[in-house]
Amino acid sequence: MRQTQLSWMQIMFFNHLQPLLFRRPSHDASVEDLVLNKINVEKQTRIPFENAHLAPSELSGENGEIVQNMSTFMKRFLGSFMWSLIPLFISKICQLAQTVLVSHILLLIDTRGSRLGTDQNNETHNHYDISLALCCLLLFIDRLLIGITLRWHFNVQTVFSHQISYYLYSSSYMKCVRAQKRVGLNISAISSEISQIEKSVSQAHSLVSHLFHLFGAMAIIHYQYQSSLITTTFIIICSLSIPLNMVLQSKNSSYTNEKTNYSNQRINLLSHFLNCFKQVKSFVWESTVIEKISRIRNIEGVYLFKLYWVDNIIACIWYIFPFVITCSLLLSSKLLERTTDEKTIFTILILLDGISVPIFELPKCLNQVMYASQCLHRLGSLLHSMQVDERPITENGESKSDTNLLLIPQNSTLTISGKASKVSMVSPFFIQPKEWISLRGRTSSGKTSLIVSILERIAKVSNANSDIQTKNNLEIIYSPQEPFIMNDTIKENIIFGLPYQQHIFEEAVKDSQLELDVTQWRSQECSNKLCGYFGNNLSGGQKIRINLARCLYRYYYLKENKNDVSFLLIFDELFNALDPTVAEVVMDTLVNTLKDVPNVSVFFTSCDNRYDHLMDRVYDAVEGNISEGSIKKEERVMDGSTLLRGHFKRSHSDLRMDESKPSKSERVVDRLLSLYDIAKFYLLSQTNLFTGVTVISLLAISQLFKSSTGIVFSNFNSYTYLFWILGLVRILVELGLGYFWSLKCYRTNSTIHENALDKILHVPLSFFVDSSGKKRKTEKNGRYGDVVERFSTNMASLDRSIPWLLKEAAQKYLECFGSLATLLLYISEANLLVVFFSFLIMIGIILYSRKYYRLYSKTRDDMSLLLSEKRAIMSQFFMESTHPTAVLMIQVYNQVPYFYQKFTRSVAHTMNISYVFNSCTDWLGVRLECLISLLLFIPFMYLIQAVCEGDCDSLHKQKLYYAGILLSTCIEFFNRFLWTLVVTTRVECELPFIGKIIEFGKLQTEQEEQGNECQSLPTTCNAQLELENVSYENILSNLSCQFKYGSINGIIGRTGSGKSFTLSLIHRFWFPLQGKILFCDHGIFEYELCSYRSKVTMIPQDTSFLLGSSLREHIDEHKLFSDHDILQALNLLGVDYITSHDLNAIINKEEDMKIEKVMIFLARVYLLVTKLTDVNPRKPKILMLDEITASMDIHHTRNVISCVKLLCTKEWCCGRVTERSRLKSYSLFRISNENMFNTKM
Repeated sequence: MRQTQLSWMQIMFFNHLQPLLFRRPSHDASVEDLVLNKINVEKQTRIPFENAHLAPSELSGENGEIVQNMSTFMKRFLGSFMWSLIPLFISKICQLAQTVLVSHILLLIDTRGSRLGTDQNNETHNHYDISLALCCLLLFIDRLLIGITLRWHFNVQTVFSHQISYYLYSSSYMKCVRAQKRVGLNISAISSEISQIEKSVSQAHSLVSHLFHLFGAMAIIHYQYQSSLITTTFIIICSLSIPLNMVLQSKNSSYTNEKTNYSNQRINLLSHFLNCFKQVKSFVWESTVIEKISRIRNIEGVYLFKLYWVDNIIACIWYIFPFVITCSLLLSSKLLERTTDEKTIFTILILLDGISVPIFELPKCLNQVMYASQCLHRLGSLLHSMQVDERPITENGESKSDTNLLLIPQNSTLTISGKASKVSMVSPFFIQPKEWISLRGRTSSGKTSLIVSILERIAKVSNANSDIQTKNNLEIIYSPQEPFIMNDTIKENIIFGLPYQQHIFEEAVKDSQLELDVTQWRSQECSNKLCGYFGNNLSGGQKIRINLARCLYRYYYLKENKNDVSFLLIFDELFNALDPTVAEVVMDTLVNTLKDVPNVSVFFTSCDNRYDHLMDRVYDAVEGNISEGSIKKEERVMDGSTLLRGHFKRSHSDLRMDESKPSKSERVVDRLLSLYDIAKFYLLSQTNLFTGVTVISLLAISQLFKSSTGIVFSNFNSYTYLFWILGLVRILVELGLGYFWSLKCYRTNSTIHENALDKILHVPLSFFVDSSGKKRKTEKNGRYGDVVERFSTNMASLDRSIPWLLKEAAQKYLECFGSLATLLLYISEANLLVVFFSFLIMIGIILYSRKYYRLYSKTRDDMSLLLSEKRAIMSQFFMESTHPTAVLMIQVYNQVPYFYQKFTRSVAHTMNISYVFNSCTDWLGVRLECLISLLLFIPFMYLIQAVCEGDCDSLHKQKLYYAGILLSTCIEFFNRFLWTLVVTTRVECELPFIGKIIEFGKLQTEQEEQGNECQSLPTTCNAQLELENVSYENILSNLSCQFKYGSINGIIGRTGSGKSFTLSLIHRFWFPLQGKILFCDHGIFEYELCSYRSKVTMIPQDTSFLLGSSLREHIDEHKLFSDHDILQALNLLGVDYITSHDLNAIINKEEDMKIEKVMIFLARVYLLVTKLTDVNPRKPKILMLDEITASMDIHHTRNVISCVKLLCTKEWCCGRVTERSRLKSYSLFRISNENMFNTKM
């Protein structure tokens, strides 16, 4: 801790922090580089940027500490917490000493005035003058000590809080990666719990601070009045206020829990929709998605309004109980016949403002600490629930036969963690060295379940499946059916935590057929090309080949660097997303590389028997039963693999995007709104103008009453009853203000959410995906994580923080102006010279503080955006790497330390940048504390004037009392001005995040970007589609083709050649840079967007089921068809086991689905085509199928082909059934170097 203190002292004296935050260097350096290079934040926070290499056993031990016993968490940081209380106690002692010092100054003034009238002794005169000057000097020094010690306290508290967050994030991530499933766990749930725990750190300090303040106030009251009755009255009133506040805070916590629950549901739903964003736009489901999310938001809004109302009732206690305490003290003093002199009035004035904060905040802090303990318990339970088997994982038994790499005995039953499905072994399953094994089966027959069972046992994450026996020193290399692509460079995705060796990397790229793609990415190197969130910047075939390159790189590396190792390569549906040419080349490469190699075995899963002739043994999977099958080398399924091989590649284009001109979707930048913009948006928005006017009026009236009570209270003896009446009226005004402000904020926030959600679901696809191959700094690689972050963290701040802060800022500004007016009124009675210097000091302080604040604001915006970006990246990395497929890959590849270090490095960057950001804000408060302390010279000058006057009459004594009241008013103005700047700073800190969510409402929608033409589509037109010289940079060049009405058309070409992108152009996801696309003899951009996509329907390559919905909602979202019609369409596709109950059942997990996702959407299209009339605007004219049969078995593929042929009998056009062209197409197009041309099979 000594090192932290020393480094902090350097920052405090501007050795590093001031040059960084307030003077930007001339060279072009990012704020992140400045933060990480110019300030040794790692030394201050003790949070490392770069983790040393940790052994898995060490990581498991650290993780087990929080999972097994969460109470050790508090013990670990108890020392840090106690250390942080030291500066807190010092600052509180200084703050209470200030009250005592001012009371002594008033006492000296009183004594001085009496002495001047009776005693002319110079020594006594000098004695009181020296005492008065000493008290004034101590008061000024006391203000400096408060600022310095508070800044020290804030620094220690921030370090402590960030250490907690770092520890909890790291432990939570470790548990997620080591778990067998996520159990609904996601970053939003963990972030919500950790943020509450982190918040409780400051609340725990505040709790101690408020208790100390109340005890100090009680001691001062007892010291001033010397009466047990008055002290007891003070204790009783405070004791009554705290339970009432506790009840309200308990209600607040209950509403907060309910709101958080619905908020998490809303965010999870939005995150799921964003993952299948292309599908939502293809089926024109934007309004359905908005309706689903809005339904949850409306329930959340009910609890939000209740929270606002409870918060404002609690806030009224801020004003009620200090007023009650003050009246009670005065009445008690009257009962005791005590004189209410100026010193007593000053003491009560200080208490009126001083004890209101502890009374209001004490129960709130206590509730927050208790709620944080519940969050800690929930987090521990959540993590503990992921540990299915707490017994130590037993080692895998060695095979009975040394010749087997893997053996599963007959009649064994294998399970998967968290799933009810089982796999039964009808015959023994074994793999020997040098063998090539294939597992055949239809979709959902248990092939992947068998692989996952084996991998879970190999990775030692469960004691289940103990019958699986493996050979020692067996390295399993796994390529999943769903590729795991992290949002990193292609190079990092391929090496996957292993050391980089160029010759191995080049060999793996070559053997996985990625050389051509690397050439196409010529504008970027592999070390710079980002793959995007879940690989959104890549095609389906590119994802598969990157996974294949990862496997080959690991195999080549381990083969070169390890001896006596046996390899088992598992390829789960490797060739589904690859075109026939690439699939054949890849298989030939695998045969030449891996076939008949000692200690190397290969295990394939497939839906057909096309590669049986290469296998040594095959197994069949039928409804979860695995048995050995026969090799049928003479029968090969016709799937397009017999096509003549041609060298297909994406065309090179000389077109270049003008990087100096941003695209339309990029023109809407995240403009940071000012405090005035946000306040104007809230008060003057069109939600309810009457409510806004009422709020403004009540704000002004409330502060007018507060200022009036302060002025009248200084003459309490004359206006006792008026003071009570004004106080009661102010309480009623505050209640009215709270209600109308709650109503205004609720309506405004609901409007903001609706507008932002509507815009984000109608933005162009380019908002999320970068297809132009620009430089890394312009890639939208974090859009998904950023959107989720904005709708979760930023929307939570918009709901809870901003309304309270805006109201508080408005009230503090008005209080500050009221205190300033009172101060000026008092100063006007002084000497002209005193008035002149007073104005000079006040103007100088206000101007310089604003200048200082603007200087701070220049860097605050950059750091806020940087912090927001870091949080989004952290959330995105968590979501990617805790996906079930990713967790399994990380475990099998034994890369837990690698991913743990990547995540903790991201958390460390976020926490340390947050530390610098908070240090900047706290240092601003210290500078202003010291700066505004100069205001104390104003009453000092007035005191000097009063003391130096020669007259000793009663008028002179009244001026001395007047100077004391002036001193208290000055301190009151000082406190309110400082609190105003603090609240303003807190609001400004939130604005970069809040401005983002508001700016979503200003995004351009697809229709606005593509033009506002709304020409209606003719219902009886000849649905012919034609492309004329269509070009797009690095993808298509002068592409021309024609899809005739009533025909089936196919597009073939190697993966990455532009087939999916061509359909995306037709579906209006992108703009062609050159050429035209015509539909019904008109350009497609002349039609209204939703109407066009209803006529030109597309089933994308990656389909998803919208969780929280039923099958009926997917097939018939407009309720146009009966259950009988839907079941009949499903029967046509071979799905004859669905009932009416299944159609309407809500599905919350993909594991609960009983049907292939593609079949759902084909049934939807079939009903739209066969059941609707031609004049119906929802009836499609063209259907585009993008690789929908890639993951299907032969049985389902034939059903799809039959359905498509049946649709074509309706004189209907079907474009691009599949890349493999399993249909005998009437018209087949091939993408080549220069164009798309017609060909034959």
